[in-house]
This record gives sequence, structure tokens and C-alpha cells, in this order.
Amino acid sequence: MSKFLKLRYAMESAVQSGSVQRIAESLNLKPVSHPEQQANRLTAAALAMSSIKRFYEGFFGTETLGKAMAEGRALRLSNPALYAETMRQADTALTDLTPIRAERAILEAMTTSDLAYGIYTLRGALQRNLIPPFQSDLFALAGTPRIVDDFLPIRSAYGVQLADRFLKQRAEGTNVQYTGWLGVNDSYTVSNLELALGITWEALKGDRFNEFQDAMFQLGVNAARTRAWVLLDAIRRLATRVPLPDSAFGPTIGNIEAVQAFLANQTYLGANVSRSITDLYVPNKWKILTQTTINTPNVAYTGGQTGPLAQASPVNPVYQIGAVHAEQIITEAGIDPNWPAGSSIGDWIAADRTAVPLEMAVMSGFEGGARTLTRIAETVEFDFGSFENHIFEVKVSDVVGATVPNKSAVVVVAGS
Repeated sequence: MSKFLKLRYAMESAVQSGSVQRIAESLNLKPVSHPEQQANRLTAAALAMSSIKRFYEGFFGTETLGKAMAEGRALRLSNPALYAETMRQADTALTDLTPIRAERAILEAMTTSDLAYGIYTLRGALQRNLIPPFQSDLFALAGTPRIVDDFLPIRSAYGVQLADRFLKQRAEGTNVQYTGWLGVNDSYTVSNLELALGITWEALKGDRFNEFQDAMFQLGVNAARTRAWVLLDAIRRLATRVPLPDSAFGPTIGNIEAVQAFLANQTYLGANVSRSITDLYVPNKWKILTQTTINTPNVAYTGGQTGPLAQASPVNPVYQIGAVHAEQIITEAGIDPNWPAGSSIGDWIAADRTAVPLEMAVMSGFEGGARTLTRIAETVEFDFGSFENHIFEVKVSDVVGATVPNKSAVVVVAGS
């Protein structure tokens, strides 16, 4: 028996035994009156919630979400009153789960799931900059994101491009897709993205729900990666690009010295400005080289084969000059046509984090990351389909922007 059929029979049994009605009454909820529709809607909601869980495992990380849910479980057992108050706050904050609030509340009472608690606490942690939405250290360059009500004043110098960027994944051919727009100009990179995945009764009959959940997980990963891309795109377009004679060799001692010299003596907005490298962001191809360069206190001897050993100075001039961050997003983003000529996935970034070179903004309501909106068919029928083509749909939305307000504190270094 498939997991779907087991779930469906479990919900039918819960409805028939009266446990669903008792839970609903204890929560002051009024589920649909028809028993079969109660069971079907609860089944659809359970499938939707498990898919939403997979999305946030992708967005926040499986371990991170699991830890947050475990904390909710511990609080529920140790301090039920505080847990109940926290969940009342969560119900108010998790507006994107409102369409399935009744079903979610009944299911959480039946299964003692703490998914809503986990999502609520992690969104709060992201809003307070306690966790990154994607494993990229570029977020540290932006400080606390600005909260804006709209991005209407921002106009794209290249027009509006319909694009999904990294927020793109389809589980099956019949999925509903809502495309978003991407606006790029000499100020902000703005990403307004929406993508919906729907599951059909045919897919459930074919026991393909695992594929749908895998797609939701990947959608979460891609939504998080999109936020990192927004920062990278702003740097790539707006930061000064520094060409070096030996750029093909990557972040060597000589190249890092040259970048430090550039940052230390600048004329920016009519004033003399001096910055110092605190962080190096490199593609994975330069990871070992950069770590070796930065963490080796003494330079190597040269010569010996065709002449005497030589060493200009025993001290590495860039020893521990800054932190090294291997950034997969530099490679995965590829090369955008709007970036400067000569841009390469071998380029690397040097920054003075203390000068806060980046600024990130998020639309009000998206402070805690991407949001999901779930819609269950008005009439759910698993045996021969619903009026709608899909049993349920999950839409993901996110609106973020980034710019480089302090161009004296970050540079893109040519690589190859």
C-alpha cells in the first residue's frame, strides 16, 4: 500500500471515530460537515504540509528545521502555556498558511507536529540576521536588510525580463507556473519571483508524490540560492573591476598585495579613502590556493635548480590578511550578459566588511524569507479527480533587492 493510501485511510478512520470532530471542537474550529470531504481535505492538507516541510528543509536546511521543530516539541511538553501563546503569535504571523489554518491545526493536534512552530521561529531568526537563508557569507557584507513597502521607484535600465533565475523547478508536466520579473539597473538588483507547483490526482494514483516532495525541496534550495544571487549580481554589476597582469593565477601573494594596495589608496566621491581587505570571496576552484596563500606565514624559497636558492623576505606579506570564503554561488551563477565584459566564473571578490559595502532590502512581509501559499481544491475527490486539475497547489513568493552603496569597500578581481 502506498503512503498516500495509508494516509487517506488513516484520515478516514479518524473522521469516522469522531476524533477529528473532538479536536475541532477543542480548537473552536468548524471543519466541513460532509465526512468524506473532511477526510479528503485533511488528506490533501497533510500532503500539502509535508510538501511545505520539504520546501523549508531546502530553504533553511534539513538539520536547522529539524532542530527548530524539536525545540517546539520540547517547549510544548515542558511549558504548554508558553507554547500555546507562541502558537497564537505564529497563527497571526504565518498569514501564508491561513488558507489551510483549520486543517493545519487539526493535523498538528493529531500528529503532534511542530512544523508551524519551526517555520515561525526560523523566520524570526532570519529576520534578526541570526541565520543565513543560504550557505553564503556574502550576507555579512550587507548588514541588516532594509524593509521596504515597494520597489516601484526602481526602474530597470534593461527593461523588465521575465525570469525564474534559480527559483525554478518543475515536478511534472502539468504543474502550474507563475513566472516573476527581474529588474536590473545601475542601482538595485530586484528579484520578484513566484513559482507554483501543483499535484494532480493522477500523480497520487501513480504514487509519484515523492517526486513532488523532492521538487519542493529543490524549490526551497533554489529560493534560498536566489537571495544569494541577488547580492552577487549587485557586486558583479556595480563594484569596481580590478584587472591584474597575473590574474590567471588567481589569489596569489602578489595579486592579493596588488588588490590591497588598490583599496588602501583611492579617490572616492572626491575624497581620499583607504580601505583594507577583511574578506576574500573566491570560487571553489581557488579555495585551496587562497587558504594556503593566506595561512602560510613564510614564503617559499625560489631557485635551486638553475641557480642559487633565493628568498626576498621570509615573511608572507598577506599572512592572515583576511577571512577566506569559498562561495559556490560564484560558479553556479554563471555569467550574466549584464555584467562587465570579461567577467569570468574564475573572478574573486575582495571586501572591507567594516565599511558595509552592500545593502539588501526585502519587501515588507518577506523579512523572514520566501513565503508559501497553499490552495486546496474546493472539492477534493481522490478516486476520479476534483473540479480543478490539481488536488492542491503550493505557490512560493519572494521579493528582495540589493545594491552596492559603498563602492570603495568591495572590488571584483579578474580571474580566469
